[in-house]
Amino acid sequence: MRKLFYARLALSNIRKNARTYIPYILSCTLTVAMTYIMYLLPRDPGLTGARGEVTLRSTLVLGSFVVTIFAVIFLFYTSSFLSKRRRKEFGLLNVLGMEKKHIARMMFFETLYVGAFSVVVGLAVGVGLSKLVLLLLLKMLDFDVAFGMNFSAQAALITLAIFAVIFFLTLLNNIRHVHFASPVELLRGDRMGEREPKAKWLLVLVGVITLGAGYWMAVSITNPVEALMFFFVAVVLVIIGTYCLFTAGSIAVLKILKRNKNYYYKPEHFISVSGMMYRMKQNAVGLANICILSTMVLVMLSATSTMFIGTENSLMERYPRDIAVQLSGDWDEAAANAAIEKCLADNSLTAENRLEYTKEEFAALLRGDELIFDTSVDLGSGELISLRCITLEDFNSITGRNDTLEADQVYMFPYDGESIELLGMRFETLDPGDVSLDAIASGSYYGLYGESIDFVVPDMETLQEIDARQQEVYGTASSALVHQIAFDIVEPTEDDYNALSGELFDSLTEAGTGGMRIFVREQERDYVYSMNGGLFFLGVFLGLLFIMATVLIMYYKQLSEGYDDKRNFSIMRKVGLEKAEIRRSVRSQVLIMFYLPLITACVHIAFAFPFIMRLLPLAGITDVGLFAVCTLVSVVVFAVIYAASYALTARTYYRIVGSDD
Repeated sequence: MRKLFYARLALSNIRKNARTYIPYILSCTLTVAMTYIMYLLPRDPGLTGARGEVTLRSTLVLGSFVVTIFAVIFLFYTSSFLSKRRRKEFGLLNVLGMEKKHIARMMFFETLYVGAFSVVVGLAVGVGLSKLVLLLLLKMLDFDVAFGMNFSAQAALITLAIFAVIFFLTLLNNIRHVHFASPVELLRGDRMGEREPKAKWLLVLVGVITLGAGYWMAVSITNPVEALMFFFVAVVLVIIGTYCLFTAGSIAVLKILKRNKNYYYKPEHFISVSGMMYRMKQNAVGLANICILSTMVLVMLSATSTMFIGTENSLMERYPRDIAVQLSGDWDEAAANAAIEKCLADNSLTAENRLEYTKEEFAALLRGDELIFDTSVDLGSGELISLRCITLEDFNSITGRNDTLEADQVYMFPYDGESIELLGMRFETLDPGDVSLDAIASGSYYGLYGESIDFVVPDMETLQEIDARQQEVYGTASSALVHQIAFDIVEPTEDDYNALSGELFDSLTEAGTGGMRIFVREQERDYVYSMNGGLFFLGVFLGLLFIMATVLIMYYKQLSEGYDDKRNFSIMRKVGLEKAEIRRSVRSQVLIMFYLPLITACVHIAFAFPFIMRLLPLAGITDVGLFAVCTLVSVVVFAVIYAASYALTARTYYRIVGSDD
């Protein structure tokens, strides 16, 4: 009977603290379910044979690791909050004679009950929802849907092991807090630190510098490659700055307001400033967490939705023709064209919109009006840009014009200045007029890594001289001249693309046409949609997880504020303040406190906008307008969800404050 005492006491404690435990158990259950789903999807046979299967599975594996890290941090945070709220209870039990080892035993059973329930129910929910999630993923990617329910014992065992470790570690952490605290500290646990907070100016300075540095990097870095290099640095700086300014900056601002006697010594300001000072001291870290989570949701949803929606335009920009054959080395144009015509005839296919041209693509550093071709120069001293050169003959063929150029003249897109020096060769630059070279982008990442400049040179000899000079400068990092043959197929089927791709490779290899690459837009579409669709799915999935975490943290903060304000109400009434005045002041404080993270997150996303826009070209997305719309929609939708969450959780606050117990 005695052995069951602590087990029964633990169950009784969970019932007694249902207001805090039920949301915690619900969150644990949903986290278990979503973790199981994320470990199931990469192993699900429903993806077998899907277009871009390898890419999609790899993306989902990455998502499962992110979910695991989130689960560890999130459950540690919420478990610590629960433990802190109950320290007075633990202290009372200790004073009444229960030893700390017995309290630890009771906490073990509480963790066991919560963990067992969460894992069992979470796995059941995960199994039930997994098929629906898979259907949504396949529908999103326009893949065929397989019927039947799939259960992965491996995914279930991995999920079980992960949460067994998490719950065990949270138990050890909570026991540690109780073990090293005195009974007096435990009894005052939820009232600790009620002295007036001090302004920590050093922390404020660190916050201003780190946040300012993160913002400066976001708006000043214009090159995509450089943006990718410094992205995580900027993110870390903004996170540090956010925590510093929420914890120390808010107190410093309120201290400044307090020193202004004309402002401070008015009833409405006195209550608000004093109340906010204590609120921010107690809740700064939690509010910073909400702000960071909100920012992550906005960044993920806006970026991944832009990538997914803009996939088709990205494909058309990079692959203007259905098929492109790219030859390099000692190519044979006649043999290549003969092989292509034979393959088309063998498959009863007709080509149209044919393009044939020779091009050279390489990079340079733009410093002012000067192009620098030197690998020893610091990339930060200028702007890395892409250069592309084609011959006048190919330009006339593509545009249908009949232009002429002198030996020292080039067309320049976009036109800028009267002359340019390319690898030691001085040219007079001419404006080509209203014409575009977008049609020659097939199979190239040209222009995706920064600004780009196109040149039309007089003849093949000039192009070959440019090629020789850039190879001398860049060595093993140099590019090479390529000859490209691109065309569309009249009324093709998917089987036509697959058959033609293989036959072209065999025929061109047999014809000995030199180095070769074949780009088939439909095959590239499978890869790109799998990548962008998988990332969009992860963005929505992780966004839901982070929103759940935000709501729970908000709920616990409302709970904490409710209990604190219930005590403070009675004190303020005793010193003569009217009930309506108290409620009005407290309500404004709570509103400011809970909406401050959302406002700050919107400021973060505003500064992050140009930074993310520099990164999106690396995924083939260059549509600024689309990204702006996706960002605005994400902010509005999230703000509505945030406001609704606040309204729902605020009921708990007013219920506690308004109760008489």
